[in-house]
Formats: sequence, structure tokens, C-alpha cells
Amino acid sequence: MVRSSSVGELCSLSRGIVQLAVLLVFLTSHSSQSAVQSGGELFDLIEQSVQDLAQKVGEIYPSPCGTGGSGLKSCNVKQCTQDECRPLTDTLECVSVEVSPRCEARLPTCANTSIRLSKQKSGMTYPRAKIGDPPDEPQARSICGSTDLDPTFKELYNKNPYHTDYYVGFTDGSRRLYPGREEADPNSAYPCTAYDSRKRPWYNGAISHPNHLVILLDIAFVPLDVSYVEQSDALSMATDFAKALLYSVYYEDRINVVEFNTQAKPLVPLSIVVEYNLTDPQYHQELQVLETELQNLKPSGQESGPSSNLTSGLEAALKLLGGPDERTSKNIIVFTSRGILQDESLNKTLDDVVNNLVRLFVFSMKSTDENLQDYIRVANRTRGLHVSLPSASRANPLYHMRSYFNYLASMQALSGRSLPFWTHFYSDYYDIGKIITVAVPAFSSGSGNSRKFVGVAAIDVMYDEILDPEIKAEFELALNSRPLNGGVFNETLFYLTMPFDDSSGDSCDDFSAVGEAMCPSDAKPAIASFVDRFCCETCSAGSAPVSNVWIIVGSSVGGVLLLALVSLVIFFFRKRHSQAPIKPVESEASVQSDPSPLQSPRTPRKDSLVPNAGGSGAPHRIHQTLSRLCVDSFQDVNNGAKPQR
Repeated sequence: MVRSSSVGELCSLSRGIVQLAVLLVFLTSHSSQSAVQSGGELFDLIEQSVQDLAQKVGEIYPSPCGTGGSGLKSCNVKQCTQDECRPLTDTLECVSVEVSPRCEARLPTCANTSIRLSKQKSGMTYPRAKIGDPPDEPQARSICGSTDLDPTFKELYNKNPYHTDYYVGFTDGSRRLYPGREEADPNSAYPCTAYDSRKRPWYNGAISHPNHLVILLDIAFVPLDVSYVEQSDALSMATDFAKALLYSVYYEDRINVVEFNTQAKPLVPLSIVVEYNLTDPQYHQELQVLETELQNLKPSGQESGPSSNLTSGLEAALKLLGGPDERTSKNIIVFTSRGILQDESLNKTLDDVVNNLVRLFVFSMKSTDENLQDYIRVANRTRGLHVSLPSASRANPLYHMRSYFNYLASMQALSGRSLPFWTHFYSDYYDIGKIITVAVPAFSSGSGNSRKFVGVAAIDVMYDEILDPEIKAEFELALNSRPLNGGVFNETLFYLTMPFDDSSGDSCDDFSAVGEAMCPSDAKPAIASFVDRFCCETCSAGSAPVSNVWIIVGSSVGGVLLLALVSLVIFFFRKRHSQAPIKPVESEASVQSDPSPLQSPRTPRKDSLVPNAGGSGAPHRIHQTLSRLCVDSFQDVNNGAKPQR
């Protein structure tokens, strides 16, 4: 029968729609539950994510100038990076967070704090003296080359049910962060332009813990040539480098400075043990005495002759370092631009450096150095390294000492130390709250001297964002139960890990996109106040993790509304066609001779429950109710009877 067939098709369609709705409820609730079931799973997810991020960094950094890599030789204006120290021009969205002191002060009545972030692009910071200073060439290369990290950032961020920061700090001091956000807060105690990845606890803890460093400064007066426009003598330049090294340390590291010329003297009697500063981990009050002593150093006259007594400086350093210690990496950094007094005692002292498993780095500061062969000989005898510092190195001293940090990172990776590295709790630089960071050193792809340390990949775990107390407790248990191995710095490792000069590729001849690395920013943004730009007025908007219960409830309500709509369509369809009898196309006898299963007597039956995410058979019973409704309608229409109400 023509019209009965139409009713059957409609019922079949309605049943299919409801089945689809039921399936949607199941899949949605199942996927939401399977993302992170416990704190242990969250811990494993974060550790795997930071290792994946470090691996991706290595893949895009095969060489400093980008040979064989992607996009390191040039910057495309369309691929420019947002400067987090300026108002962002990208499309921003509100994301709910549990802790944001700035927004909570701005909107004290908000039940839920929301901040504006960019999930389309990551952002970048780089240390500079003034906001308008462009990045230097190494920073620009990192900015341009690391734009390829955005797809990896998004993938890892979407796996985590809690909002957190994913970022990479590079050897030039820059940092790429996802999601991108603005940090141009004029009232912050820590200016955005001063942020330097290499001074942060997650960076130094990942590559150099535990470490004992003694810095030797040749205090003889040595004038620099005209190419060193910012410094007049070698000691002034060496002092700036030593100050930078003071803040590239981590908790329980040890550090000291020794001045030498005709004789040597430590600036403090014993090496200082670095303490942990919870509120400002970049600042170490205990190191202020060394910084003050450095500031007061004055170059000695030239009456001491053309050579300095390096032997006395090395002997003082060895006394501070003590004998071999398998738990600590020990290093000496020498700054000199003068001749080295050659005698038999020097050779013996150099042998003592090696026998005590101490690595020696010699940095000289003259563009045409007549003492170059002496420096190389001293470094080679100790299995150490000599590097000539360029005239432009004062602007970014830690970058020009990256051969030292490359060695530290390589030692950590080969020592058997537990990685990823987890910091202690600390307060975030940008007032996010109490966090703990997991970090992994990132190396460029390759082997030997072609495998270079390029930075540190890191993820912040914001404890206040984990609202579920059970998951938080399980996460802490997984962290505290993690097997810890501080690494073994023994003779085998010492001879296996040789430092090398990582200054090749400092200048890329065809790299001319320094000015295009960062996106232009409006000088006068539409919203004048940083807090108003950063904080969302809606209070409830955002993308915080939604409870599984609400996902199930929302999906179920949607399914019920869809069912009601289908039932309404069936009702009006029946009402329309029940007003006139339907003429059969075939004879009554033919219909009776081939009875349809739908015309058989109805007998009561029990509902069979289909397992679903909520453990309830309600969606299946709704489906059965609709099926019976269709059966009734179909049978009544065939009999020409008026539907029962």
C-alpha cells in the first residue's frame, strides 16, 4: 500500500535518528571518560607530552642556519610571531582558570575567572633592554624556525583536560609559549622584556643539576681593541659574563669566583650553595655577596709582566671543588686575554684538573689574540675547550657561552639521570600561581658535534587547575613515587663527553629577516588597560574541562528533544492521513494471504538493556517506545481506523 509504505519509511527514519542520538550519547561520554581516568594517567600524559615536544624541537633544528631544516633561513611576514610583551592582534578567546590574581583583583565578584588567550598561535618573548629593541640574529632565527611547533603545541594541549602552558626556551634566551597570551603588564614586578629562559629554574634544573662551578677572572688590565665598543678593558667584559653565570644555576648547585693575576684569591672563602626561592626562583639573595664583590673588582696594573699566573687560579679552584664526586658535575671557567705563565707547575696542575674529573673552559676576549695557541694547549691538555668571544657578545653573554651549556646538557643526558626533570614548587613569573614544571633538554637531530643542545621543552602543571581532589592526590603520589636517579658523573662519562665549540653558524649570510620575525602591534590598542585586555568580563565564558556528568546530561537532553520532534512529526502525519480511508492497491485477499509481521498480535515483552556510558537502559527503552508507536500507527492506518489517543 502506497501510504502505509510512506509511514514505514518515516518510522524507519525516526528509529535511525534515535539510534544515532543514543550512539552519540555513548561515544561522547565514553571519550570524555577515557581521556584521563586518574592522576597517574595525567602524570604519564604530561611526561610523554614534554618528551614529544622536545623531539619535535630537535627535528626542526638540524643546524643553526637551517641547512636541511624548515624555515630557519628566512621569515615570512604571514608567519610572524606574536610578541607577548605587546598587545596581541590575533583573535583571542576566553579560557576559564581557577587562579589569576590580576583578574580576581579586577573582577572580585566573578565565580569563575577567565583570561584571554590565543589558541590559534603561540607567542614569543625574548630578553631586551627596551620594548622597541628588535631580536638579535640568533633570537630571530629561533623565532622564525620555531613557528613549525604550533601544530605540535595544539595537539598536546588538546590531549590535556586541564589548562596549562606548553613552551620551549632556547639557548638565546627566547621562549615560545602556547597558548599565546599578552604579558604587557606595566604594574608587574617582573617586566616582560626581562624574561630570560636561561635564568628560570625549569631550564637550569633540566641541564645542570647538580653542578659545582668556579669562575676564574684574570684581573690584569688588558685594553680591548676598537671592535669592542661597549667595553674598554677585558676585566669589565669578563665581569659581565660572570654575573650572567651567577643566575644560570639551580637549587643545591654550588658556585664561587676566584680572581687571579700574580696570585689567586676566592671572592668568598667557600663556594655558595644555591637555595630555593619559592616566590622568585630567578633571584638568589645568597648570591648577592658574589655580585657585590664582582662589582667592586678593579683591574690591576701592568707591572706584573705580560703573563698571568693561571696555575695559582687553578689550584685555588681545585681546593674549592674538592676531590672527585660521582654525584656532582664539576667545572672551571677561565676568562683571560693575557699570556699564561708557563712552568712545570702549570703542567702538573692541569693534570690534577683532569684527574679530579674537572672540565676546563677557557674564554678569551681579543679579536686578534697572540696568546691563542697557549689557550688551546691548556684546554687540550685538560680535555677542555677554548672559545674566543666576539666583540658583539656582551649583549647576550649566555648565548656566546653556549658551548658550556651544551656540555652540561649532554652530561645530564648521558649520566643516567632521571628525565624528564621535575622542579620543586615555585611561583610563576607572571603571577599564575603555584606551579611545578616538567622539562627535558632538546637536541638537534644528528650525532657527535652535529647534535647540539638547542633549548629546553617544558610544561607547567598548575595545581590549582586540578579541582578533583582524588586526581590531584593520585598525581602527587605518582610524582613522589617516581624512581629518581641523580646520575653518575664518573671517569667513563668524563672521557666520553667532550665539549666542542658551538659558535659555528653564529652568522647566516642569507638570513635577512630579523625585522620580520615579530608581528607588528598596535601602538594604541582599542582597550587601554592591560588588565581589561587580559581578563574576560563574562566571568563564566571559557573552555575549562566540563564534568562527564554534564556531558552525558547534555547529550541525553539533546536526544530526548530530538525524539520529541520526531514523535511530533509522526503525530501530524497520522492526523493528516487518518481523516480518509486509504484505498488498497492490492486485493484484501492478497493482503491477508501474506500477513506482515507488523500485523501479528502484540504480546508483552521485557526490555533488554543496552550498556551505555551511564549504565542505564533508558535510551534503549525510548527507542522501543518509538518502535511500538510506529507499529501502532502502521497497523491502525492499514486498518483504516482512527488512531487511539
